[in-house]
Amino acid sequence: MGELSELKTLAAIAAHAAVKAGKEILAVYDRDFTIEFKEDSSPLTEADKASHAAISAALAPPLTVPAPS
Repeated sequence: MGELSELKTLAAIAAHAAVKAGKEILAVYDRDFTIEFKEDSSPLTEADKASHAAISAALAPPLTVPAPS
């Protein structure tokens, strides 16, 4: 039973990180934004950077379980 509980906790943390990243993306797309291009010519937007930062912060130790909403 402990493994299932741990998986549920990790899923809640991952979902929380995804929601935070989504909010960052929407905030960028509500205004004009810049686009850079990586070495392989693929685009890298402010939304990419902001969402990456949000996910990285949410998954950085120590992991905290978000309160249910």
